[in-house]
Amino acid sequence: MAAIQRDITERTEVEDALRKEKAFTESALNSLQDVFYVFDLNGRLLRWNKSLSAITGYSDEEISLKEPTDFFLGEDIQRISNAIEMTMKNGTTRVEAELITKNGEHIDYEFTGTLLKDCDGKPQGISGVGRDISERKRMQLEYKTILHSAMDGFYVTDSQGRILDVNDSYCSLIGYSREELLNMNLRDIEAIETEEMIAERIHRILKVGWDRFETRHKCKDGRIVEIEASVNYNKAGGGKFFVFMHDITKRILVQQGYKESEARLSEAQRIAHIGNWEWNVKTNELYWSAENYKIFGLSPTISPSFEGFLNTIHHDDLEFVKKSIDEALHGKQYDIDIRIIKPDGTDCYLHATGIVNFDEEGNPIRMFGTVQDITKRKLAEYELSKFKLGIERSNEAIFITDIDGTIIYINPAFENLYGFNREETLGKTPRIIKSGLLPSESYKPFWDTLLSKKVVSGELINKTKDGRLLNIEGSANPIMNDKGNIIGFLAIQRDITEHKRIVEIVKESEERFRSITQSATDAIITADSKGDIIFWNNGAQKLFGYRDEEVRGKNLTFLMPEKYRDAHQEGMERLLATGVPHVIGKTVELSGLRKDGSEVVIELSLSSWKTGDKVFYSGILRDITERKYAEKVRFENERLAAADQAKSEFLANMSHELRTPLNSSIGFSELLKQGSDGELSEKQKHFVDNILASNQFLLTLINDILDLSKIEAGKIELVSDKMSVPVTIKETLSLIKEKAMKHNVLLKTKFDPELEFMEADKQRFKQILFNLLNNAVKFSKEEGGTVTITTKKEGDMAKVSVSDTGIGIKEENIGRLFQKFEQLESGISQKYGGTGLGLAITKQLVELHGGKIWAESQFGEGTTFTFLLPILAKISTIKIGNGEKNI
Repeated sequence: MAAIQRDITERTEVEDALRKEKAFTESALNSLQDVFYVFDLNGRLLRWNKSLSAITGYSDEEISLKEPTDFFLGEDIQRISNAIEMTMKNGTTRVEAELITKNGEHIDYEFTGTLLKDCDGKPQGISGVGRDISERKRMQLEYKTILHSAMDGFYVTDSQGRILDVNDSYCSLIGYSREELLNMNLRDIEAIETEEMIAERIHRILKVGWDRFETRHKCKDGRIVEIEASVNYNKAGGGKFFVFMHDITKRILVQQGYKESEARLSEAQRIAHIGNWEWNVKTNELYWSAENYKIFGLSPTISPSFEGFLNTIHHDDLEFVKKSIDEALHGKQYDIDIRIIKPDGTDCYLHATGIVNFDEEGNPIRMFGTVQDITKRKLAEYELSKFKLGIERSNEAIFITDIDGTIIYINPAFENLYGFNREETLGKTPRIIKSGLLPSESYKPFWDTLLSKKVVSGELINKTKDGRLLNIEGSANPIMNDKGNIIGFLAIQRDITEHKRIVEIVKESEERFRSITQSATDAIITADSKGDIIFWNNGAQKLFGYRDEEVRGKNLTFLMPEKYRDAHQEGMERLLATGVPHVIGKTVELSGLRKDGSEVVIELSLSSWKTGDKVFYSGILRDITERKYAEKVRFENERLAAADQAKSEFLANMSHELRTPLNSSIGFSELLKQGSDGELSEKQKHFVDNILASNQFLLTLINDILDLSKIEAGKIELVSDKMSVPVTIKETLSLIKEKAMKHNVLLKTKFDPELEFMEADKQRFKQILFNLLNNAVKFSKEEGGTVTITTKKEGDMAKVSVSDTGIGIKEENIGRLFQKFEQLESGISQKYGGTGLGLAITKQLVELHGGKIWAESQFGEGTTFTFLLPILAKISTIKIGNGEKNI
């Protein structure tokens, strides 16, 4: 025999490495969100990742039957075909197209293809990656929409000044069409800057990235427009300049008109007591108008200077003023309030404005400004601010209207009260808070009084934003100017809804007190400090038999038996003398005397209350005669229950003493029956059989009584363990099998495969099941029948049913099944035997396991007993009574 062997270890390692590499590659490709695919030179798809099937909705089998162009429609088919040809020619290409999914959805994609070659450089196919560019397309569309809908002009140029894009606003501004401008250069539209200046500006923008300047552009019809240009440079795409242009022609005309109106403005300022000034930034020369000197409290003979002006500024405002001037020199005019200190040391508040003129290169030339003395206004505003602060912090809702009733101010309390904020309220009328419950004519006296310059106050009902009605107490005040003319109205309101509610509650409470006390079943009596009755309700009349008019003004002592009156009188005298009550706030029992002379046991709760300096006592009295009798009965029942418990404990403890002689009697009877001491005659055998049957019945009865007694005495012990449900049931069936055969009963089982094991006391489980099986067999029909055990897993519970085809149970007897010593019908025990305790014990054992049991039956057809037990026992060992519990 010849053998040829070859070491393939290395090949195996290589193949294993290749498998791992392939698995890694597949995992990496499938983790991509982008689409990946490979197809051969014939257009047959060879490989793709999960993203392709997930996005298109096609299965892998459907994709394997497709060509690359099958995912596109219309012009995109040709575009993809051209891209494939370009990839074969150049090795790579990129194309945009709409990918069509299985459900017809169009998705913008960008595809990048790469030519695949073998080791010899021969083309084998194309691999590609597709990326969803829907969001990018959307942003591009938004970008174009925003730019082309902007009111300001906009265009894009390259570094050579060629116009690459332009919006409609710029076309409208200079009169050229979009097509015309896209074929033009900045030199064609620039009116004042030469090519050198344009090149220099482009160079400067390239260095800093942006610029803002003013220039002029030539329109198609020969007009010149003044332009403020804002330029930003972007290096992407070869470098582009994005230019926004704002037409400032009108602003320039306004600036020119400013110079012409300067003289007229100076005269107006003199009349209005407004000073103006002019500062030559380059020469530092400062000009002040005559009114300026008056405002600053300086003599016109003093030459003003910028430094001198700064020296007059209050030290708290100095840095703010310097900053405002500096910002103005950089193109931001100011309009501010400042403080100065006059030569006499007094403070003066000024309103100051400033604006700067710049040369063509953007350098500041001159600064112009005005100052106005607003000291009186500031002091008035300060006083007003204190008044306003008080209004703002007021807890009462305040609002102010103009003469036409339009709301011009509300305080925070108004917002909190009505729920309307300032934006929702200002500009509206008070109708927004009107409830509509008052007729319109009721407002006429209100307005007549208010327009007569008098204050109006009263109550009304208003409505909040969310529709709640409020009771309002308030006043309306006319606001008048210096001439005594009404210029507006101020209203102050507060919510008295709760106050009115409390008033109504008190009123209703008084009525309710009378109603309740008169309808109360208990007796309610009120007496003054002397014990004389001042209030007597219907309950008191029912209790004592006296009408109200019979007892009013009498002393409480006449309601007491004679033997208690002296003690009560002494207690009242001690209370009046010391003020120390002995029964106030307590509940006491005492005897009362009825009108018919009979005595009644009463429970009394006594309280005291004061009105001014007067003290009153109120008592609630209840006839507790029946309760006393019920307590006596309850005490007797508790005594009997204790006796029953003692009986149960006695029987539970007598288990050994009762069973021992009975087992002995059974044992000797069986020996006699077996003929161990000589054969018995037929008559003797009959007597022995009767003795055995009676002893067995007696033993069963004793066992049942003892089991029930141990349960009731709390001395039964459950030991939980894991057990097989089918095995345990089969073991129990073996105990009843012989009896079933004797009664011609067929035993069947239906086991749920999901209910294999459970935790329970196996011995007690068998006892439960045996009791139910024994009854099912015992109460079968004369011709026999079927008994079926069915198991079922229901959630975390085990369900076991024992069904028979026996005599059944009448519906009215179902509720008596589990009661002790119950025989449902007369003659049952004589015919079938039994103690009437089996089901009672079964129910107790099921409930000790934490379960429940019930029965369903159709008379004459059969009965089903079902019990539920937890699959997992909550306790492993239970010792009822004085034993311990293992949790």
